[in-house]
Amino acid sequence: MPGQDHEGGGLYLAPTLYDVVNRSGTAAEVDALQRVARHHGPPGPHRWLEPACGTGRYLRVLRGRGLEVAGYDPLPDMLAYTERRLARWPQGWTLARGSFT
Repeated sequence: MPGQDHEGGGLYLAPTLYDVVNRSGTAAEVDALQRVARHHGPPGPHRWLEPACGTGRYLRVLRGRGLEVAGYDPLPDMLAYTERRLARWPQGWTLARGSFT
């Protein structure tokens, strides 16, 4: 998507703006992912992993629903933003800096 490539800058380098632009529909997207997991995944509670978690939009929704979550991203600023947003839950989440390769 234009403006979201971290190599070229754009929205991906501005976490707060990225969240505002991409906020609409986040809960519905997570609903769809949970339906897929229920239908195709193993039974029971799951720990969700979000590669390229960025601002943690999905992680926050899933954690708010009581699920354990983990995410990684290559950009320290994105991880710091996500950590601040997940801090309302003292446990049940993990973040790490990681590459996609």
